[in-house]
Amino acid sequence: MALFKTRPNYSNMIFRSAPMYSRRCKSHLIWLMLVILTCCEMRPPCTLVQTQTESIQGAAQYNVDRSQQHNYLYESLASVKHAAGQGAIAAVIAAALSAFTEPALNRVLVERCTMVSAMSEVALSDCLKFFCVACPMNLLKFPFFEIVDMILSFTALNGTVRGAVNGLLFCTFMLPCTNIRFRRSMNLPIGVGCLYEAYPPTVLRDITYGLSRGLVGGLIVAHMHGGSDDGLLKEKTMLFGITVFLAGVISSPFNEWRGYWLQPPHRKLPFREFFKLESYIRSSCVTAAVMGISYAASQHITAASSNLGSLSFRR
Repeated sequence: MALFKTRPNYSNMIFRSAPMYSRRCKSHLIWLMLVILTCCEMRPPCTLVQTQTESIQGAAQYNVDRSQQHNYLYESLASVKHAAGQGAIAAVIAAALSAFTEPALNRVLVERCTMVSAMSEVALSDCLKFFCVACPMNLLKFPFFEIVDMILSFTALNGTVRGAVNGLLFCTFMLPCTNIRFRRSMNLPIGVGCLYEAYPPTVLRDITYGLSRGLVGGLIVAHMHGGSDDGLLKEKTMLFGITVFLAGVISSPFNEWRGYWLQPPHRKLPFREFFKLESYIRSSCVTAAVMGISYAASQHITAASSNLGSLSFRR
């Protein structure tokens, strides 16, 4: 029996098992690299050129989108400016026409007198004074309606709903101007309490006007679809005037209700005595004709001036 036990040869054991440990380490390293690549979402070197190309294309698309947004904003502001100019021109023309018709028509509407007696009560000085009141009031009302209508056209609302919303906003903000103009045409005193007088019939009238204008205008645009812009200027002007005229006629029953609402308390008539078909047709047609003529003329003047400006710019 040997006095000393023989030691195990650790070096041989290590070197013999080295290939097994090396294979395990290699497999572990491979799995670790796959996990790292997966978590970091690294791309192989062959796609670096593709990545740079995609980034360049993304930057170019961003610049194009910004340019398109800038052009859209510029066109939108130009459209609003065009609508405001068209409304201002229509306001002056309507004030000139209304100065000689509205004082007599308001007397026929409220007092239910004959047209001859109403015209005999109106003097030329009254018409000129009324023009000085109607023109600044129209310069507030007409551009306001057109600007709001153009702004609402950038939304997802269709023509009829947009017109109804526009009529509601127009009446809510511009009814004081309407009542001041009415009282000046009737030579009545003006106070704070009369600024929002007859709001229910007036708001229904303006909502119906905006709704019917959008509906009739949409039908006319669908009928004219496919025509050229240069050759249909006169036709567009005439059809726009007809659109405004028809919208005024459609909303005229609420204007008749407004006249019934604005009767003096001491001379208020029952509705059956107040309503007269002949007076209603005459006042409604004249009022709608004034609106239609003024808007048609304003559109023609605005379109002609814009075409003239574009020609002079090209020269």
